[in-house]
This record gives sequence, structure tokens and C-alpha cells, in this order.
Amino acid sequence: QFLQKLFTSNKEKGIISIFDKIVVYTIIEQKLLAVDDNSTTSVKQTVERMKKTVFDANFLKVLDKKYPTQTYVRGLTN
Repeated sequence: QFLQKLFTSNKEKGIISIFDKIVVYTIIEQKLLAVDDNSTTSVKQTVERMKKTVFDANFLKVLDKKYPTQTYVRGLTN
């Protein structure tokens, strides 16, 4: 959860709260490696898949909170 919040932020300095703790961070240095177009495309696809997975999981949690799942079981009748 911390890494997700850290990597989705575009701030150099910030505060991230996780449950009952607070993390204060400062990014000192960032190095990006030279990549070719194939790597860039692969990274973009991976990021899109991760974003979709996170969105789907969080969306299902929101729906489950708003509309609790109820199970109804009927007995067999002859």
C-alpha cells in the first residue's frame, strides 16, 4: 500500500499515512536508464495491467461496502 501511494505521487516530498502510521519521505535522487522503444512499450503495458488490476480490486471493495453480498439458499422441493 505504501509503495502504491509513493509511486502514484508526483511530489518530491510528501506524507503518506498507512493505517495508524505516517511516513514522511523525500526523494533525493532518481535515475532512469536509457531504454529502447520495445522496453517502453512493455513497461507501459505492464503499468496499464497493474492499474487495471488495482482499479478492479478497489472497485469490487467499494461495491461490496455499498451493496453487501447476500446469499440465499433454498431447499430442494419435490
